[in-house]
Amino acid sequence: MNTRSHKSLAFGSGLIDGAAYGSPVSFIIQARNDHDENRTSGNDKWIVTIKTKGDNPKTIDDIEIHDNDDGSYLVTY
Repeated sequence: MNTRSHKSLAFGSGLIDGAAYGSPVSFIIQARNDHDENRTSGNDKWIVTIKTKGDNPKTIDDIEIHDNDDGSYLVTY
């Protein structure tokens, strides 16, 4: 069954407040299908947009996505 972005999960320290500015942070995307089952293979294509918080949010352009080939993806920025 194909990956569904709206069913997939993202978790990790790169998604919480308090990360040190200028230091690399990361989080994991766990791909899931229509039945809320974790995917066990990779090769999905992800488009990830990360924006800062505050009155004048900025988009972060330097993002790396590593396919772990097990249904999970490491996103570092």
